[in-house]
Amino acid sequence: MTSWLRRKFVLPIGIILIALAGLVLANLRGVLFAIAILTGAGRPALLSDAHWKQPSARFRAHFPPGTPETELRQWLAYNRFVIEQPGVARRLIESLPCSEGIEVTWTAHGGRLATASATVEEAGCL
Repeated sequence: MTSWLRRKFVLPIGIILIALAGLVLANLRGVLFAIAILTGAGRPALLSDAHWKQPSARFRAHFPPGTPETELRQWLAYNRFVIEQPGVARRLIESLPCSEGIEVTWTAHGGRLATASATVEEAGCL
């Protein structure tokens, strides 16, 4: 490679890469924070518009009375909820800046839902 080519292209690219590496190291906490936010698990799509401490209207509309209980249980399993006792399932979503706890409660008679509710709450913030 000629010295002209090296001076014209390789040297500036090397300087840019070193500068970028310096910026990343200087802002490592910010970079790690951004990565944590971007890669954190989110809420199930059905609860994406839920507000803290208010039952989700979309969830209730998706699982109205008369829905087979097995449909709710399949949704819970697919979305990694833990059924802690009959009619109560929970999931913790660890995220930044705040983690969230989701509680799903339901009653069923004869294999069909009578009621179903999902509530999202804050479960710890930075």
